[in-house]
Amino acid sequence: MKAPICDICLRSSILCAACHAKLEKGEISEGDVRISRTLFDATERFKSLRGVIIHKVIETPNNILIIPEKGDAAKIIGKGGTIVKELTKILGKNVRVIEETPDKREFIEKMIFPAKVSAMNILYTDEGEALKVMVDRQLSIPESNLREVVKQVYGQDVRVVSE
Repeated sequence: MKAPICDICLRSSILCAACHAKLEKGEISEGDVRISRTLFDATERFKSLRGVIIHKVIETPNNILIIPEKGDAAKIIGKGGTIVKELTKILGKNVRVIEETPDKREFIEKMIFPAKVSAMNILYTDEGEALKVMVDRQLSIPESNLREVVKQVYGQDVRVVSE
């Protein structure tokens, strides 16, 4: 398993100098460290997790979002959702898995499913650029969670508008 922290830090309870520096700079979060270690511990029981590459872990007040390499989501979810269900029990929060993609629209649609993005534009504001996302129905997640996740993954603000 490849995670946002190195293999040595996955196996130990402390961070090496390089991973600690990443944490101090904000390149990784405490959630990245804690959840990566939890997933690493689960590789003993779930062999499918051994080849998984995790790019980012984002923790919101209600959810944990794991962003793996394209093609690795099914390995983390497990047959019938067994791995995700166990992670939800261990971590005490709902766990979602969405594969990494450079396509912002595809990523946002996966985040807000079953709602769909009907239009997406760049909105120029006094604060800078933001994504204006028009959706066809009410979101299944809080808009603040969507904003936080898109900001962390793509570095861009989001404004949601319902049709």
